[in-house]
Amino acid sequence: MREDGAISLGKLTFRLVLGTWLICERPSANSTLYFGDDSVALLNRLRARSGEHVLDLCCGPGIQSIWCASHSKPARVVASDINPLATSLVKLNAELNNVGGLIEAVCGDLYEAVDGAMFDLICMNPPLIPLAEDMSYGLVGNGGPDGLNLVKRALAGLPVHLNNGGRFQTLGLTVSDGILPIHTEEIGQWSERSGIGVRLVVLHHVPAKPGFRLFHAIALTSAMCSREWKAEGNECLVRSTELKLSKLASKLNFSHFCDYFLFASRNLSGFELMDLSTLGDEGLWFF
Repeated sequence: MREDGAISLGKLTFRLVLGTWLICERPSANSTLYFGDDSVALLNRLRARSGEHVLDLCCGPGIQSIWCASHSKPARVVASDINPLATSLVKLNAELNNVGGLIEAVCGDLYEAVDGAMFDLICMNPPLIPLAEDMSYGLVGNGGPDGLNLVKRALAGLPVHLNNGGRFQTLGLTVSDGILPIHTEEIGQWSERSGIGVRLVVLHHVPAKPGFRLFHAIALTSAMCSREWKAEGNECLVRSTELKLSKLASKLNFSHFCDYFLFASRNLSGFELMDLSTLGDEGLWFF
């Protein structure tokens, strides 16, 4: 038993998360069955309703699916992930929480495994770290240069998969000039074309430069995922990785990382940006 209450099972842990039993991977640089603070942040904001059809994209070990099945009495929950180990673990976690009959775990790339089905609630905790193409990172973390690779693809599929009155909820980490996320206009244009309203809530703007905790953490984790990582003496590798991240900031013309929640619905109209950030606050997901 660890100090945080989790039971260690080698690379896996068995923990209680807000009343839900969960087997997931221990925190590591190259995690494939991820559970973290962002998982809890999205979980705290999910609002499934009785009788709804729910789709959990990038489901990982299934905490969002199990929460919805346990607390909302949905008609059906589909948990989708590209990693077959994750979907197998979802089935085990669902049985541990007595909701195995409500959750269908499917393996595929985003909507690939649901074959045109429509849903009332679609949620997603995506790979979300902004990374240069020549930076290493685990499958569950790499969000592409702006952190939005999978979010944009998920939005593109909403017109086909979201029921009338349906909602989409996600969160992520993208890049900004310290005032606006750099893709604010692009998301607004998508909202206008699709007829699906979007509310984008920014929580923090954190400087994307050496000397700041988040910048160093991203570079360090990328370096640890590299084949060049050694048991000791990795200072030059970390500095080289920080330089790659600095070049990405210069290329895309951003100065900050910003964490956000995104809510989209056919019941909303247009695009709304809400900035709740406070100068000097380097936190993520929570205030």
